[in-house]
Amino acid sequence: MGKRAARVMDVMAAVERIAPAALAAEWDNVGLQVGRRRDPVRRVMTCLELTPPTLSEARRLKADVIVAHHPLLFKPLKALELDSPSGLLVAGLVRSGMALIAAHTNLDAAAWSTNHALAERLALEVERPLFPPASGEVGGLGLVARPRRPVRFATFIEHVRKSLNLRFVRVSGPERDRVERLALCTGAGGSLLGAAAGQAEIFLTGEIKYHEAIEAHARGLTVIEVGHFESEVLIARPLAERLARDPVLAAAGVRCHAAGEDLQPFRYA
Repeated sequence: MGKRAARVMDVMAAVERIAPAALAAEWDNVGLQVGRRRDPVRRVMTCLELTPPTLSEARRLKADVIVAHHPLLFKPLKALELDSPSGLLVAGLVRSGMALIAAHTNLDAAAWSTNHALAERLALEVERPLFPPASGEVGGLGLVARPRRPVRFATFIEHVRKSLNLRFVRVSGPERDRVERLALCTGAGGSLLGAAAGQAEIFLTGEIKYHEAIEAHARGLTVIEVGHFESEVLIARPLAERLARDPVLAAAGVRCHAAGEDLQPFRYA
C-alpha cells in the first residue's frame, strides 16, 4: 500500500500544530490566503514574505505550498487588480498552482516562536515569555533571556552583529557595561517597551519608532535594534525543519525547504 498523498489542508494542520491560529492578534490575517485545501502537496517552501524573488524560487523548487511569516493579504479585498503588486503575486500563485499559508502573530506568540528562533541564533538561554499568555494557554509575546554567562556590552554587540551577519546595529538609551539579562522581540517591538523595562535593562528588537526610542530613554531601557527583516528572516529554516518533522507530512513524503534568500527591501549606501 503506497503513501497517502498530502494535501494543502495537511500543511495547514501542521502549521496549526506549530502556531495555533487562536494565538493571532485580532487585526491579523493568518492561515490559507490563496489556494485550494484539497490540492495535493509534495513540496513546501518557507520564507519571511512572498515577493517576486521568493515566488520565483518556489517555482524553481516546484513547491506546491509556500508558508510565509508575513501575510500577503491583510484586509478584505474589494477588488483584485492583477497589475497591482499584490495582485501580480496572487496571479503568479494561481498560474503556478501554488497555495499560500501565512503564520504571523500566531507564530510570534507560539510555544516555539520567531523569538525562540532569534534566541537560538544568538545562543541565549530562555527564561520566560516577556508578555505571558492568557491563563491556560502556552506561548506568549517576546522573551526574557540571558547569555550563558554575563558578557561585556561591546562583546555582546559584536556577537549579535556576527550572528545575524550585520554591518552594524542601532543602540539607544543608557550606556551599559555588561549584559546579564535582556528582553527580546522580533519585528516591531515598540508595543512591548513597558513589559521590557519592567523585566530587563536591555531590549533587543527588530525596530522601534522614534517616539518609542524617546520613551525607552525615559524608562531607562537600553534598546538594541537589529532590523525588522534581520530579526525575522531567520525563521524560514527552522520552520521548514519543524514542518519536515510533522508526522503527517513526513509519512506522506513531503519535502520542506527554506527560501535561499528573502527580499531585503533596504540597502546601505
